[in-house]
Amino acid sequence: MLEEREWAFHRLLWLRARDIRLWAVAEAENRRGLFGSAVPAWLVEEEEAAARESALAMSIRVIAAMARYPEVVHERDVRTACMTISEWADNNHLPNTALQYAEAAALVDRLSAHAAAHAGQVCAQNGLDHRAEVWYERGIKIGRRTEDWEWYVRSNIRMGILRYEQGDFRAAIRCYQRARTQAIWAGLPAFAGKAHHDMLLIAIAVRSFSRGDRHARSALEFYPVHYERLPQLAHDYAVLLTTFGCDAEALRLLDLCLPHIERPCERIAVLGTIAKAAAGVGDIDQHLAAIQDVQLLAAMSDLNAAGAFALAAEGAAALDAFDRALRLASRGMEIATRRREREPQRRAAVVLRSIARRRGLPTPPRPDPARVAETVAMFVGRLADLGAQTTDAGAHSRGRGELTKFTIAGR
Repeated sequence: MLEEREWAFHRLLWLRARDIRLWAVAEAENRRGLFGSAVPAWLVEEEEAAARESALAMSIRVIAAMARYPEVVHERDVRTACMTISEWADNNHLPNTALQYAEAAALVDRLSAHAAAHAGQVCAQNGLDHRAEVWYERGIKIGRRTEDWEWYVRSNIRMGILRYEQGDFRAAIRCYQRARTQAIWAGLPAFAGKAHHDMLLIAIAVRSFSRGDRHARSALEFYPVHYERLPQLAHDYAVLLTTFGCDAEALRLLDLCLPHIERPCERIAVLGTIAKAAAGVGDIDQHLAAIQDVQLLAAMSDLNAAGAFALAAEGAAALDAFDRALRLASRGMEIATRRREREPQRRAAVVLRSIARRRGLPTPPRPDPARVAETVAMFVGRLADLGAQTTDAGAHSRGRGELTKFTIAGR
């Protein structure tokens, strides 16, 4: 009986998604009588669905009202209902439902940059890059036209993330620069920091310490004092440090930022970097312990796992533990290929080539120690402030900020 009710619930969601698309493309004056009279069985299904998922009760009733009174319901209400269902579906591992309702929301409210950007993000999560590009471009254009500068900036940042993942770094930088400029002009400093944060990721990929250090400092300047995502920025700067052999400094930052990162899919990224940095300083026990933690978390979710394995493999290769490096790099490559994550694929491929030659990984020249020490001290101070107190400004920033992608993160 429970399975039958669940099937009926998902059937209702599918049917209503179809109805919403039809309603969205119909002109307002032609919506009267668009749908037939309500079938009594559907009325029961709608009420059962609302009772089954209380978080969706209002959304289900709004969409039911749209089907009964299509000429009365407002586009904004239907858009909100669709986005609520999409986010619920995403959180409950229902990607097709999340995609259907995300795109329905953007079709319903054609002047919502927020809805367009959300549709683009869900498409990107499902590997539909071309559709994601269309929605992001639409979000950018609508945001500019309606002067919705927050979602204009967010759409540019999300397009930049997509270009970064595609390996088109020049296009990504153009997106981030547009986002940064408009964010500063519109008084949205956290988003300017986000743009610099993501440009740090590109600097790591092209192995430019000077650019990466500059973007890390700029992100620190723009991010609010108690911004929730500071530990993630510290982690990404630590990845930059390990890339240039500054492993002791990286470990110092990683030890400070790990207690602030609670989500398993984010902790795995930090642990992968710890495995590499610990190998760099010769701490084999910490290196092996971090690898074990990475493996445990990867069993729960493969989000960020590819990059974590690739970084851990780099550490193993630095210790000339080639068998261990081969296992880790192969696992990272398998996950990255399946998830279409380019940066972890590149890192894993470099490790596999070095193993084939039975040689360690080349390390670029170490940067200026004084510069490194100065930037690390800036991070240490900000992380100490973050741990000391949580302010209303920090809570506000959590609601406004884009989630920052780790260097090694997937979609």
